[in-house]
Amino acid sequence: LYKSGDFARAGAKYAEALAAIESADAGIAPADVAELRSKCRLNLAQCYLRLCSYGAAEEQCDLVLGADAKSSKALLRRGQARIGRDALDDALADMLAACKLEPKNREMRTEYEKIKELVVAHPTLPNKLK
Repeated sequence: LYKSGDFARAGAKYAEALAAIESADAGIAPADVAELRSKCRLNLAQCYLRLCSYGAAEEQCDLVLGADAKSSKALLRRGQARIGRDALDDALADMLAACKLEPKNREMRTEYEKIKELVVAHPTLPNKLK
């Protein structure tokens, strides 16, 4: 669904998967549950980003980061969500943190450079998350 551009339906499927993970009985190792939960939340955040639901995307990333503060993908996506909300200072901090975790990741470096340019171009833009 995601690849075909149906982000709303893809997001609904990821939400269903999250609910199924939360209600799963024993038999799944806790580490596996945490990894599945994180992947579903990151994919759901990506769907929200594509739907311009930046607050919802940020919320999913916050949940991932609550469980794993070193999730570079969650930092990247939260930074993208914060760009969408015009919270450029916070977005820049997220992108920088993601780049420090994965300095060779081209996508993260590109996003960091993009947000740096936005901050320079719009120094008076209010940070809506503060």
